[in-house]
Amino acid sequence: MLQRETGLYRVGDAETLVLFDHPRDTRNDAFHRRSLLRTVPPGTRVTIDRLTQRWGFDSGKGRISAFGTLASGERFEYGWGVGTVIGPAPWEGPGLPNQRTVRCGD
Repeated sequence: MLQRETGLYRVGDAETLVLFDHPRDTRNDAFHRRSLLRTVPPGTRVTIDRLTQRWGFDSGKGRISAFGTLASGERFEYGWGVGTVIGPAPWEGPGLPNQRTVRCGD
C-alpha cells in the first residue's frame, strides 16, 4: 500500500508510465515531456513485480528501478535509486533513512 501521495506520469512516447513522489519540482517537466496523468493517493494497493538495474556505458552501476502495477491495473516504473543507494519508496513506511546502501547483482 502506498504510504504517501505519488503521481502517475507519462514521459515522452514511452509506453511504461512512471510513478514519482509528491511533492516534486515540476519546472523541467515540459523539457522532459513529462505530464501528470493522475495523483495516486495513500492507501492505494501496489504490487512490485521486479527490480532491475541499468548499466551505464562508462559509469558502471546505474539506475535501480522497481516495476509494478497499481490496483487499477496501470503498470509503472519507479526510479528507486542509483548505483548502490536507494531512498524510501512511497510504499515503505515512515522513519527510513533518506539513503540506504543495497547490494545489487554483481
